[in-house]
Amino acid sequence: ADTIWTDLQSLGGWTKYSWREVKNNLQRGDILCTPKKHVAFYIGRGKTVEARGVHNPRGRGSYTTGDQGGEIDIYNAQGRGWIEVYRYTGN
Repeated sequence: ADTIWTDLQSLGGWTKYSWREVKNNLQRGDILCTPKKHVAFYIGRGKTVEARGVHNPRGRGSYTTGDQGGEIDIYNAQGRGWIEVYRYTGN
C-alpha cells in the first residue's frame, strides 16, 4: 500500500478519488486503499477481496515479515475506513 498510487500513475489511465466521492458508486475493479496500511479490490455487490489482516481469526500473520496470514477473504466494502479509491478510467 506504500507505493500503489505512484505505481498506478506510472502505468497511466488511473484516476484517484476520495472514498467520500465514490463510496456509493463503486465499480468492479476499483482499488480501495488506506494508504500505508491496506488495499482491497472491489468485486461488486458491496464486497471486496483482500488479504486477511494480521490479527484475523483464521490465520496468524506478522507485521515484521509482512505476512498477512497467508490467505485472502471476502469482506463488506462499506464501513472499513477507506480513504482513497483508484479506478481505471483509461485517461
